[in-house]
Amino acid sequence: MVDLKLYTGKKNVRVTAATLFNVVKAIIAAGKEAEFLRNSEKERISLEASPAAVNFVKTYLHSNKLHEDNPAVLHIVAPQLEAAAPTCFGVETA
Repeated sequence: MVDLKLYTGKKNVRVTAATLFNVVKAIIAAGKEAEFLRNSEKERISLEASPAAVNFVKTYLHSNKLHEDNPAVLHIVAPQLEAAAPTCFGVETA
């Protein structure tokens, strides 16, 4: 058994795309995505990304046409098309 060791620092932590990707894959593989999303919304969890990271993701998704059959990805590539939630990689928030 592995004991949980929580982060006790006060500063934000930089996380690589590879680490984030592996976490998401593990959550999906366990069939826990709905629970994770529900709990993260309840806790009001958000992540920040640099402008370069945001544009890398947007460009990658668009270049690989991943937005064509996925409304959630379309919302990231072209947030102007989704008036109900204009903050997804499109509009600066306070």
